[in-house]
Amino acid sequence: MSNKIDNFQKEHLKELGNVNFINPLEFKEPRTLNADQNKKIQELNQKISTYNNNGKIDPQEFKKILYASYKIIESLTKEKSKTKIKTSKYKKFNPDTQIWLPVAYLNYGMWYDFLRAAELSEDYQVDWKLYKDWGGKKVVMNTWFKTWFASRGEELFGSKEKGGLGKFKINTNSPKPYAYARRLKDWRRFEKEPHRFNKSDRQILKAREHLENVSKGLFP
Repeated sequence: MSNKIDNFQKEHLKELGNVNFINPLEFKEPRTLNADQNKKIQELNQKISTYNNNGKIDPQEFKKILYASYKIIESLTKEKSKTKIKTSKYKKFNPDTQIWLPVAYLNYGMWYDFLRAAELSEDYQVDWKLYKDWGGKKVVMNTWFKTWFASRGEELFGSKEKGGLGKFKINTNSPKPYAYARRLKDWRRFEKEPHRFNKSDRQILKAREHLENVSKGLFP
C-alpha cells in the first residue's frame, strides 16, 4: 500500500475541514504570490513530505496539512482582494462582461431613487416616454434598484471602452452620490413634515432641482 497522499485520502481531508486540499505544486512560483505566501507553501510542502515519509496514516498530521492548506487559501484570497482591479458593482468596471461605467454604480441608484420620488410627488410630472428603455413607469416603480440594474444597467449606462458613454449619462464629471442621498433623505422628511424646514433650505432646493431634472430625463 502506498504511503503517498492519494485522491481517496484527499477526499477525507475535504470532509475534515470542508475545504479543498491544496497541492503546493499547483502554486509553484505563480506571479501573484508574495514572500509570506511562498513561505506558507514551503511549510505545507514540508508537512506533506513529513507525512508521506511516515509509515502510517495519522489523523493529526492530516489536520496539520489541512490547516496549512487553509492558511494558503486565506492568504491568496486576501491578496487577491487587495490587488484586483475595480470589480465591485459599486465601482466602474465589470470584468465578467468587460463593461465600463462612466461613474460609480451608486450614482445611478440615486438617479433611480430621485425618479421614483418625482413620480410620487404631486409637484412633478415625469415624462415616462424618456424612460422607455428603462422599462417605463411600471417597471421602475415596482422593481428594486439592484434587481433592475442587474438586468438593464450596463446596457443603458455602460460601454466596452473606458471613458465611453452609454445611452444615458449623468451630466457631471464629478458626481456626489452621498450628497444626493442626503438631499433625497431630507426631501422625504420635508414631504412628511414641511413645517420643520425653511423655504430657503439648501438641501431641499437642491433636491427640487434633481427632481425637476429627472422628470425631464436628466441627472443630477
